[in-house]
Amino acid sequence: MKGLRVLDLSRALSGPYCSMILGDLGADVTKVEAGPGGDLIRLWGPKRAGVTLYYLSANRNKRSLLLDFRNPRALKLIARLAAQADIVVENFRPGVMQDMGLAYETLQTANPRLIYASISGFGQAGPMRDFPGFDMIAQAMTGVMSVNGEAGGDPLRVGVPVGDMAAGMWLTIGILAALRQRDETGLGQRVDTSLFSTLLNMLSYHGQGYLSTGLQPQRSGNTHPVIQPYGAFQTSDGLMVIAPGTQDMWLGLCQTLGAPEMAIDPRFFDPPCRLINSQALKQELEVLLSVDTAFRWSQRLVAAGIPAAPINTVGQALNDPQVAACGLIETVQHPLIGEVRMVAKPFQMSGSGTTQTVRLYPPQPGEHNQECLRAYGLGEHEIQTLIAEGVVQTPPAQRSVE
Repeated sequence: MKGLRVLDLSRALSGPYCSMILGDLGADVTKVEAGPGGDLIRLWGPKRAGVTLYYLSANRNKRSLLLDFRNPRALKLIARLAAQADIVVENFRPGVMQDMGLAYETLQTANPRLIYASISGFGQAGPMRDFPGFDMIAQAMTGVMSVNGEAGGDPLRVGVPVGDMAAGMWLTIGILAALRQRDETGLGQRVDTSLFSTLLNMLSYHGQGYLSTGLQPQRSGNTHPVIQPYGAFQTSDGLMVIAPGTQDMWLGLCQTLGAPEMAIDPRFFDPPCRLINSQALKQELEVLLSVDTAFRWSQRLVAAGIPAAPINTVGQALNDPQVAACGLIETVQHPLIGEVRMVAKPFQMSGSGTTQTVRLYPPQPGEHNQECLRAYGLGEHEIQTLIAEGVVQTPPAQRSVE
């Protein structure tokens, strides 16, 4: 995507996650932030050297332009930049961009090739159009929470912001499709998604099951609703997961655990029997597993062709040798923090010429004001005038950066 210009007007997580993916793929991303403090995500969560780790996770490979969104001249400046951009990304509440004079129809008239990409909480129409677009709200409304948690327990939020990230990924897919169509027609278009629609899409077999049978899917915790054994099991030092999804794997599990008699036990003979007697099966398996650690059992079971793994902490996962072998963590130098390790994009392309994902560290607000405006063709006199008049804002802490 080298050579494509992205004007990122989004904030928080869903939109910035999309524009970060585009930046990872080589696009030139200008993150346009509202002054004086910039993206609200800069205030969330723990900080390192004054930079929030939440912000770091979704804003690499971008340059920051800080504007006074309350100033009509700043909004006109955004429209000027959009006239030269390939892609605009925004995740304001429906109607806000129109109120700012930045509606799709307005920007598309000036730039027919523009791809105008939007994320909202619940879409551009319907009774929930104006609902706040927060990940947990979307998880609740789509039924995702209803199928997450222990059987008989309370519904639980998924532990990562899956709605925000899924919306960002789906918007990226839509943008790529629109770029391909633009190659054929010469025209851009609007691409629109929402946290609600993406999470509804991710209901997968739960959603299809309800549509096909009318039956409400139930929470089943770490156990599989139809395959047994399949879930989390206690070992001598903690939990591990085992997923023998076929009858042959079940027989191999019995052999590897040193209990071949379980394979012919009438309670566990075939999948329906094991499902009916799942609690007894779990108890017997955990007695066998209690003689060794989760890691060592995982090694033995995987060697026997049976899917299994210890349940890692985040730290254990990020320090796993597999991560290094696949190049899934890269480093970048940050002027305030020093070396920052970041999770890289999760795929490689043989024809890309480079495997490096992280080119630019997540910028400070307004760090690239002049650089961004020069890239869009503004002259030095106009740039200095916009800064002097407060249309373009540079926080005091950042005046020495450029």
